[in-house]
Amino acid sequence: MKEEHKMTRRKMILVSASGLICPQIAYGATELKQQKLSNDFYQPQFRNEFSLGFTIDADASGDITTDNDAFSIAVSNGKEAGLQLQANPYRYKSKPLQVKLNKGVNAILLCWKSAGVKATLQIFINGKVAGERGFDSPHRHASPMLRHFSEVDFGKLKVSKVYALDFALNEEQVATLDKASLAKKNALTAADKTIGPYIGQVDADKACIWMRAPQTGSYKLTVRDAGKNIVWQEQLSATEKDDLTINWKILKLKPGQSYSYEVEGNGLKISGADYHFTSTHAENKGKTRLLFGSCADIEESPLYKSIAGLKPDLIYFMGDTPYIDHGALEVQRHSHRQFLRIPSFAEVLKSTPYIGTWDDHDFGLNDSDGLFPQKNNSIKSFKEYRPQFGYGDNKGNGIYTKVRTGPVEVFVIDARWFSYTGKSQIDPKQKTLLGKAQWQWLKKELKASTASFKILACGIIWDDKQNQEKDDWETYSTERKALFEWIRKEKISGVSLLGGDIHVSRLLKYPDKHIGYPLYQFISSPMHGSTIKSLNVEHPDLKWSALEKNTLLLIDIDHESKDPTLKASFMNKNGQAIHSVEMTLGQLTP
Repeated sequence: MKEEHKMTRRKMILVSASGLICPQIAYGATELKQQKLSNDFYQPQFRNEFSLGFTIDADASGDITTDNDAFSIAVSNGKEAGLQLQANPYRYKSKPLQVKLNKGVNAILLCWKSAGVKATLQIFINGKVAGERGFDSPHRHASPMLRHFSEVDFGKLKVSKVYALDFALNEEQVATLDKASLAKKNALTAADKTIGPYIGQVDADKACIWMRAPQTGSYKLTVRDAGKNIVWQEQLSATEKDDLTINWKILKLKPGQSYSYEVEGNGLKISGADYHFTSTHAENKGKTRLLFGSCADIEESPLYKSIAGLKPDLIYFMGDTPYIDHGALEVQRHSHRQFLRIPSFAEVLKSTPYIGTWDDHDFGLNDSDGLFPQKNNSIKSFKEYRPQFGYGDNKGNGIYTKVRTGPVEVFVIDARWFSYTGKSQIDPKQKTLLGKAQWQWLKKELKASTASFKILACGIIWDDKQNQEKDDWETYSTERKALFEWIRKEKISGVSLLGGDIHVSRLLKYPDKHIGYPLYQFISSPMHGSTIKSLNVEHPDLKWSALEKNTLLLIDIDHESKDPTLKASFMNKNGQAIHSVEMTLGQLTP
């Protein structure tokens, strides 16, 4: 016999039998068919938790499994009747969790909860905690998550009172089954499920506005100028194919103008004083402030909270932002979502443009190169969560791009997609880093640039890490030498270098022989709280370094003086400069 309970949001179907008293609410319909339960209760894009309850007879033996081994439960009978649970969360395989069962019917409740960098798997037997397994993740990685599964198979075991919730019950809730509090906790509004809207790439005449929608459907963006006149209105659809992400591309803007925006659709409306942006200047004038960072935690930190006070005109996430270390598309998407849900980012990105590139840990695995077998997943998730106008050759190869902000143009180099995929076009004895298309693009765009200052930025450093890994420009030294010689030959002024990756902040100043004037390299790393002393190596051109946790690089361009200046400041977690260097355009001219 089936008992059907109506709910205010959706309904849940219970398989009736004696045993566990279950709450009569749930997110999503849950139905047991042919000993299998469809998973519409664990939704890691919204909440990283669930409760799965059922009753079972201890005299029986058998296995409960998921279709992708996210977790499994082995039930044994006899004198040592018990239950053994094996979980496989993201990045970690747990030791089996073993608990004893009572004689007769047992009410089993499995609760998974992931928050911050910790996760807990808890088992209740007849309303009491019987076992618990904790999972810790390094701060720089996403919270451990169970590999997404679509079905639970109860095998030959006879189970009853099956139910599922999209959150984890605590001990008090299990004991009292307070339906009112459960219903309140279970209610997820459209705002709870939404990420953004945020500002992506902004230029003098165009801008990207991005959002991850709460559900599939059509959403309308409205952009207004300072006089409240509508200058752009566009309706786009959020689809499962793109993980519900939308990237509106607004055109025909005026340089240096302020705009506000709002989004509405499917019962969602987001607007307010915080949702605004300013288009950039296309000319060499005014002042500009850029913020760079690499190697980031996926949880709130004082460093992130300091960003709002720095008031950057644009934020560059320069690789390992976030750490993912996985090729599965769902894991990559999950990590990007968690990163962009960090509260301080959620506030500042409403009105501050952001773009980025990748390094090894958000492209693939440690020291990954262009041969990473799942890199098509990496580029898909990157395009979904980094709202830009261009990605590499715009044909599916690479993510290199350039962004002009008044008197400075940043050339964001992709140091992963093409690396090690073939021979260098400069020297066939070496592997390529840039690849032929990116090499040609970089030379063409550098030569055409009219910006006073030009920053060549990538996730790796421009010299030798002096360790066993190959992901630095020293590995591809012929391409680096050819690039520098070409800059010198073409007499391109205002060039500086930027790198990340090594968990050390460093400033190097190379002599004039490379490009015809002093060449500076700024290494900004890490945003998280872990440094690597062994990578703070000696170098004849090293001017300053610091094993400083939680750092960012702030670059201020002032084009109002007779000789325009570039000032680079290494910032700590309190938003204070720990070291600065300043140079003029005249000093960066051959």
